[in-house]
Order: sequence, then C-alpha cells, then structure tokens
Amino acid sequence: MSLAIEICQLFCYRATDVDDLIMNTLGTLVGYLIWLLYKRVFQKIGTKAIQICDMEAVIYIALGMLGIVLCYNWRLFYG
Repeated sequence: MSLAIEICQLFCYRATDVDDLIMNTLGTLVGYLIWLLYKRVFQKIGTKAIQICDMEAVIYIALGMLGIVLCYNWRLFYG
C-alpha cells in the first residue's frame, strides 16, 4: 500500500522518497504487532463484526488512490 502511494505521488508532481516507504512499512509492522498483542489480551474482540463485502478493502484502497490523484490534478478538470 505504501509503495502504491509513493507511485501515485509521481503522477501528482510530488517528491517520493525511499525513507517514506521504509518508515511506513515499519509503522505498519509495529501497528500490526500491537494489534496482535491487543487481540491476545482481549480474546472476544471482533466476534460480532459484520463483513459487508469481500472486496470492501480493495474498494477503499482504489477510491483513496483515485482521490489522491484527483485532489492534486484538479486543474485537469476545471481548466
């Protein structure tokens, strides 16, 4: 996901950096480890969650990337 954001920044006339990719990946790993610890402490978390759609995460990611591109290239549409 972080790599996709960095690639989108190339099309939005923004600077990309390898440090951003490394730090975002490490932050994701730390967040995942914290979530695993939290899940072990509170075992019944998420037992009543409702899954709306199997493609829900993909839809959010695609719309997020589209939003990034449209926000930084709005002049293409409005002149």
